[in-house]
Amino acid sequence: MNDGSHAPTLRWFDIDKDPAGWDSLAEGQGLSLFHLSPVLEAHRYGKSVRRGVLVERGGHVVTALGGNLAAGRRFSMLSFPRHGADVPHDLPGRVSAWLAEQGVGELNVGSFDGGVEAYDAVAAGTPRDRLEFPWVLPPDAAGIRSALRTNHRRKLKKLDEIGATVRVIPKGQAWVLSRIRAHWEQRKGGRVRAWITLLNNHRFHSRVDRHMGRAGLATLYGMYQGETLLSIAYMLEFKERAFYMLGASSPRGYEVGASIGMFCQLAAQYRAQGVTVLNLGGVPKEADQPDHEEHGVYRFKTGFGITPELYRSLTVVTSPGGIRN
Repeated sequence: MNDGSHAPTLRWFDIDKDPAGWDSLAEGQGLSLFHLSPVLEAHRYGKSVRRGVLVERGGHVVTALGGNLAAGRRFSMLSFPRHGADVPHDLPGRVSAWLAEQGVGELNVGSFDGGVEAYDAVAAGTPRDRLEFPWVLPPDAAGIRSALRTNHRRKLKKLDEIGATVRVIPKGQAWVLSRIRAHWEQRKGGRVRAWITLLNNHRFHSRVDRHMGRAGLATLYGMYQGETLLSIAYMLEFKERAFYMLGASSPRGYEVGASIGMFCQLAAQYRAQGVTVLNLGGVPKEADQPDHEEHGVYRFKTGFGITPELYRSLTVVTSPGGIRN
């Protein structure tokens, strides 16, 4: 731990007052899109406000953290900055201690595209491990196909035979997402009360697309057989990385394995555009076990030849009384 002028200091940044300034700073620090103001806005609920925490040494920002502050008492982040040479190994502990001084009772750190796994453990914290599937894209479509496991290659060949293709869905994104999501919930055996579920999903999807889609950070893609929609994927896109956020398939799409074709075509398209990593999202760490309810999702994602990476979320109650309602 460094002392004196070399010790890091922390201070708030009011993102709501200056979202453009925050986004410029976040990009300059190399933060992922999960710290950007539109993404935070899409995940802001109730009366929470968007706030950043600047970590400085000698008056210079060495990293920053973007999140939502609920009622002044709970600070929630979607991810954590990657560790760097000037960033202290005990940063999660420093942040939680500083938040306690600010009267914030709880810190929640997510692990989308990276959490606290590279940092010192926080004694009072509760970690949760996830597996994410960042696909380092091969240089061309042939390389993408060769990376697939046998079952995925077989289904991809069938999709080629029926002429399934991917294209952008430019309008009605929230309704398309909600309708296909309802198919997914019914397939999983959920008790779907059609209109209530559809409207609740539509509110969420509208919020997501209003803030991220209109900011140019997300695109909804569909895989079609002719004019029949087989599968959808709502993709977050930022610089050289793309992230699968939401999606599902129609009954016909599940029958033909449309999601495999969707991601393979997107992978080739992204690679041609200069995107180097396509992250297919995550599952709980325990999903690598055959008896876990999400083991099928784990097998599906490893079928693209991806080696999953372990990321760690964290919850720290920073005051003895915890959160006061």
